[in-house]
Amino acid sequence: QSTKSPDGRFDCAAGKIDRCPFDCVVTNTRAATADVVLSVTPGASVRAQGHCPLQKTAHFSMETEVYYPSLAITPESMRSWDFIGTTKLASDVPLGYGGWFDFNLFEPPVPKTADAMAVAVISNCAGHNRRLEYIRELVRAGVTVHHLGACDHNKDWSPPSGMSRGRFVDKIDMLRPYKFTLAFENTNDPDYVTEKYFQPLVAGSVPVYMGAQNSELYAPAPHSVIRTDDFADARALAKYLLFLASNEEAYNALLEWKYTGVSPGFAHAMAATTDMHSHCRLCRLARETLEVEVGDRDALSPETVLAPQTKDEAPGAVPYPGMGG
Repeated sequence: QSTKSPDGRFDCAAGKIDRCPFDCVVTNTRAATADVVLSVTPGASVRAQGHCPLQKTAHFSMETEVYYPSLAITPESMRSWDFIGTTKLASDVPLGYGGWFDFNLFEPPVPKTADAMAVAVISNCAGHNRRLEYIRELVRAGVTVHHLGACDHNKDWSPPSGMSRGRFVDKIDMLRPYKFTLAFENTNDPDYVTEKYFQPLVAGSVPVYMGAQNSELYAPAPHSVIRTDDFADARALAKYLLFLASNEEAYNALLEWKYTGVSPGFAHAMAATTDMHSHCRLCRLARETLEVEVGDRDALSPETVLAPQTKDEAPGAVPYPGMGG
């Protein structure tokens, strides 16, 4: 499994976490004495067990509770774990996809040269929200769509330079020449706002979003994201997209934020989940809790130790929550 965040900014390999203002050590070889035993889903199949009276347990995942019901924040789950970290804003350590990559949000859009209005990159053809059926309805209503993913694939893509720059950068390059990106999640779950939402913002392709009902909280500015929830049906949305595609002034207004800046709310929301690595934030929370329980800060070791536990552990490898292998 990878030990780095996708943008390479944080390294959570065994040892101290880069760019962490606390003495936070991550290792999978000291579970018996670690301050926190951390289970990561997918991967961990059972609840992490504390070994010492003061040892804490934590559960991290960037997946959705629709696919992993155990991730739901309920009174029972709050009793089962000392700390929970998921995409839910109500988590002890909220995990946001906005920090997965480190790109310039204000990079100017490129000319829209694609011979289709919109692009979709979908490889899970069994989503819970009928997203593919919705896109087909858009197409029947006159919206032209290039499918670059495995589902309904109708267009091949290769890097402009002929050489891949990594899947996250490649994905953004895919989106740049399209007026719209159909950023449809695989399920509509509050706070589950993935890279599908943020990549088109970076690319300068207006996101047409289906997913979390509270996705407006993650928009860089008002009128920067088009939400399917705001339209009666696919035909009504298609009518609006066709209008924008033929009205340059109205379309460009949706990208104005790239030149005027993001809203204070967006800046605050991003800082809350991207200013430091999630493991570092867990260390801080655990440290504060232990200091209260022990009542003597000087009695604690100067370092806080996390011991991630997964079903298939490899010595020295510490998974980045939600990245997979």
